[in-house]
Amino acid sequence: MIQESALVSVIIPTYNRAHLIGETLQSVLSQTYSHWELLIIDDGSTDKTQSAIAKYADSRIHYFRFEHSGFIGKIKNYGIRKSKGDLIAFLDSDDIWRADKLEFQVALFDKHPEAAFIFSNGDQFGEGAIMPPEKEELYVGNVFLPMLVQSRFCFFTPSLIFRKEVIDEIGLLDEKISTTRDIHFFYRMSHKYTGIFTNQRLVKIRKHSQNTSAMANVESHHNYLTMLKEFHIDGIISTTNFRKLSSICYYKLGLVHYHNRNAPRAFRSFLKYILVVPWHWKGWARMLQVSWRGLATVVKGAPRFPQS
Repeated sequence: MIQESALVSVIIPTYNRAHLIGETLQSVLSQTYSHWELLIIDDGSTDKTQSAIAKYADSRIHYFRFEHSGFIGKIKNYGIRKSKGDLIAFLDSDDIWRADKLEFQVALFDKHPEAAFIFSNGDQFGEGAIMPPEKEELYVGNVFLPMLVQSRFCFFTPSLIFRKEVIDEIGLLDEKISTTRDIHFFYRMSHKYTGIFTNQRLVKIRKHSQNTSAMANVESHHNYLTMLKEFHIDGIISTTNFRKLSSICYYKLGLVHYHNRNAPRAFRSFLKYILVVPWHWKGWARMLQVSWRGLATVVKGAPRFPQS
C-alpha cells in the first residue's frame, strides 16, 4: 500500500524550453502533496533552459544535462535510473499539473492497492487547443483492450504515474525510436497490470507550433504500426483487432500525407487501407480524391481533405 509519505519521482525531459519550463516547474512546486523529487533531464538545450531552471532554488529539484540525442526513451530512462521514489510520474516541460494532481493519485493508490498505474483526463490550452471529451468517471481494471481497441479512455503522458516496481517485469522505454515510446510503454504496462483511469482533469496540455513537426507526425504513425505488429506477433492482440487498428492507422497516415501535400504517399497509404478493408467505401473515395487532385496539392490554395 502507498503511504502518504511515499516519495514520488517526477521526471521532466526538456529541450529548448526556457520560455515555457518555468510555468511547468511552478505547477510541481505548488503541489499539495509535497513529498516528491524532481529530476529534470536536459537533452542538450542550446537556449537558456538551464538558467531558467536555476531560478527555482529547491533541494528537491535535480538537474541533469547531456548531449542532444532526440530520443525520448533514452532521456526518460536516465531519469528512471536516477529516481529514488516508489512512484514515478512523467511531466512534459511545456505542460502543467493541477495543484492536487499527486495528492489525488496517491489517494487512489491507497484506495486501490491492486493498481500499478493511474492516468487521467486533461485539458488543452494555447494555439489550436480543443476540449477532450468527457469519459467515464472512474475505471479500475485492465485498460489494455478498452483503451487500444475501444478508445474508452484518453491518454496524456503528463497524467501518468506508476509504481517503479513494474520496470522489473516490463523493462524501460525503448531507446531506439524517437516517437510514440510513451504509448508503447503504457500499453506494455497496461497489458500486464491493473490500472486506473479517472475522468478528473489533472493535467493541462499546452498546444503550440513546436509540439510536433510534420515529419514526427508521420514517424509516429509508422511506429504505431510497428507496435501493432509487435503486439500481434506476441499474441497480445487478435488478428481481427490487428487488422482493424492497422487499417485506421493507414487511413490517418493517408490524411497526414495529403495535408503535407505528398500525394504519392497519401495514395499508397489509402491503398494499404483498402487492402485491409476493401469493402469500406471511404478508403476508395479518398484514394480517388488523391488521384484526381494529387497534382493540385502543390498549387497554393489546393483543396484539402476535411478533418475526419
